Amino acid sequence: MKKFNQPYNFIEDKSRFYKISESNDIWIYDAHAHNVFSLSRTLYNALFLEKNQSLSDVTEKLSIKENSYFFNIINNIMQNEKDNTSFSVKDDSCSVMINTSNRCNLNCSYCYRNKSDPNINNIETIKKSIKWVMKEYKPKASKYDFTYSMSSESSIDIDILKQVLAEYENYEPQDFCKNDLKKEDVKKFFISLHRDFDNIKPELFCDIIDESAENETSLVTILNHLIREKDLYEMLGMSIGMFQEDMRTEIQNRRNYSSWKANRVNRWILEVKYGEYIDFTKKSVPQYPSFSIFTNGTCASPDFIDLVKAAGINPLYVSIDGPQKIHDFNRKFHTGKCSYNEVLKNVRIFQKENISLCASAVLTSYYPKPLEIALHLQKIGFLKGTITIVRPGTSVSFTMTNVENLLNGYEELFQRFKNDAIKNDFSLLDFLEDDYCVNPVKLLISRTKQVCRCNLDNQLVINAKGDVYNCLYFESSDTNKVGNIDSEIKRLNGDKSVASRSPCNKCWARYLCGGTCFYASQVTVGNILEIDPVECKIRKHLAKLSLDFVVFCRENNINL
Repeated sequence: MKKFNQPYNFIEDKSRFYKISESNDIWIYDAHAHNVFSLSRTLYNALFLEKNQSLSDVTEKLSIKENSYFFNIINNIMQNEKDNTSFSVKDDSCSVMINTSNRCNLNCSYCYRNKSDPNINNIETIKKSIKWVMKEYKPKASKYDFTYSMSSESSIDIDILKQVLAEYENYEPQDFCKNDLKKEDVKKFFISLHRDFDNIKPELFCDIIDESAENETSLVTILNHLIREKDLYEMLGMSIGMFQEDMRTEIQNRRNYSSWKANRVNRWILEVKYGEYIDFTKKSVPQYPSFSIFTNGTCASPDFIDLVKAAGINPLYVSIDGPQKIHDFNRKFHTGKCSYNEVLKNVRIFQKENISLCASAVLTSYYPKPLEIALHLQKIGFLKGTITIVRPGTSVSFTMTNVENLLNGYEELFQRFKNDAIKNDFSLLDFLEDDYCVNPVKLLISRTKQVCRCNLDNQLVINAKGDVYNCLYFESSDTNKVGNIDSEIKRLNGDKSVASRSPCNKCWARYLCGGTCFYASQVTVGNILEIDPVECKIRKHLAKLSLDFVVFCRENNINL
């Protein structure tokens, strides 16, 4: 313990430790261990304030239990002396946004789309983009998250989106193959299929194959025919209780699905029904592209609702900025007409159609009150909500002269979290579960370090011309283009983690933050690896509020 003889200067390492004072104990966050620990106020004062005492002078006054607790903390500090990212989670997914156009019926105050680009995408370019991502750019991604119409209103581009959805069956690898079968059970599998389908679908054994050819090839042919049967679940007369909860929902919604989603559900049904004959040890997780869209909520036509249901988009994200006053200030039609009433009317239509909704709000300097916005969105009936801070450089962006208003707004929000937690009410916290303001709380609970602001290296934006960008905001300028799907792509080389960004690498909050937005950094200081001072101030404040909230819950025996 020689290292910790007086003075006990380890606590003064501002790149590692942050002190949180509470009424009973002194709580300290250790960035290396990514955890918080507490010291009694008496022990803390003796160790760090009364400099004339040696370590032995302090510890000899402690009980056996107090000594044990104290030296466990010291040992943990020493074991984590070297900073590392062992608590981080590797993300090998690929996030792709394909813009169908830049058309929108709203003219928002903070709009980021490239309004001067008149190009409208077509099915051939989109098919080519999907193939390029999956076959050339990142063929071994753990998953592909495809989102469409991020720079346009999706209901305007519904015709092209329908074509894309119809094309998705070609990317859905749900068909059975010989490797899926237990070879020793092929005959038994045939007997089981004969028993279940001979009376209701005899053509399976006469029209599709020669009935005498009871081999693996024939069995795979039959199974892949069944995958495309709309009424498979009814044919088999299975009980819904045989399936997990998420699969039950899919089965119940399958009649609305397009073929690519319905085929996946039927694959699950066959695997449950005939699981004893299927070799799951050889089954790999299919790498198929997801299909998602956002909407500004100004359209809830039957045609658009059919598209949402066919794609299985549930929940659907709707852009809405909060109470009518705030929303209408930011989000008007091109005519100048306010849009809130139209959005609210369509929200009710979506809800009547059993489509769950998540709200996507933009937080601006016009109304920096996240608590009031969240409560309003929750009251309307949204399932979840995210309240994203407006990007820099707009008329309603935050600056050093007005950011204190936002910090005060977040203090109100976290005070509400505390008040609710005392009453064992976590509904608002759950509602904002996916919001970035709650992210530090989630990181602490899960013991996960956020080592980078976003997955910039694994995300793409592709426009109607096939031009490729690494961020949706970057797409507004050709200078940020990294290539084209028909040419070479300029990879973003270099470490973009907080370990390589200054002053992030010397900040105690780095793993609760991940650094500032790369786009914001480029706009404000001209370099994606430098730090946007306004966002830095906001995110560090949220880290402090999150630590304070976690400590509050621990001191009050509240289980998060």
